Amino acid sequence: NNFKSALRRHNHLSDSEKLLITSTFIEATRLRLIGDVENATRLYNSIIEQDKMHDASLYELARLKTASGETNEAIELLKTAIKVDPQNIWYKLAYADAFEKIGKHKEAADLYYALRIKHPEKLELYEYEAQCYVNNNEFQKAINVYDQLELLTGTTEQIGINKYYIYQNWRKPDKAMNEIQKLADKFPENSQYALALICLLYTSDAADDLL
Repeated sequence: NNFKSALRRHNHLSDSEKLLITSTFIEATRLRLIGDVENATRLYNSIIEQDKMHDASLYELARLKTASGETNEAIELLKTAIKVDPQNIWYKLAYADAFEKIGKHKEAADLYYALRIKHPEKLELYEYEAQCYVNNNEFQKAINVYDQLELLTGTTEQIGINKYYIYQNWRKPDKAMNEIQKLADKFPENSQYALALICLLYTSDAADDLL
């Protein structure tokens, strides 16, 4: 009911109210860009008092609150922004990031998964999702995501190194060595991988230093 009431108010703003909100938003964003967080926050809040459905202000205010550690408040603001504009990827990325900030890595991973299904061209979403699984000690899920990414991009140095570190943290040295072997075969011009293989025979720490 509150959402519907706010939406009705949003849809019946007068032209003068819309103009005032727009000018206030521009000034708030200018203040944010020059680092005046206090006054930027005050102006974004004043806009939301006038129009609770002003999704751009909800988003910008949520970013400021996330940066200041008020993450739970940021999540609530972003929930509303996403209701207003469910197609906006930036709102959803900020939403996932906020969950990461409070240690809800599983929830963040689910959000990144949904985004990459909808935006398969944004390959960085695979890495965001995989990192959430790493942070949650779900190493096999992280490897599965990187395997899917590898099917799209082929073997890359970044993916190989990321998988190497996952296997190291997972205490699977044989699989970690396999990843370095793949990199050494794929990129023979990079002597670091061959050296890392040698180091792995003696100590993983030396290999980590090389990579």
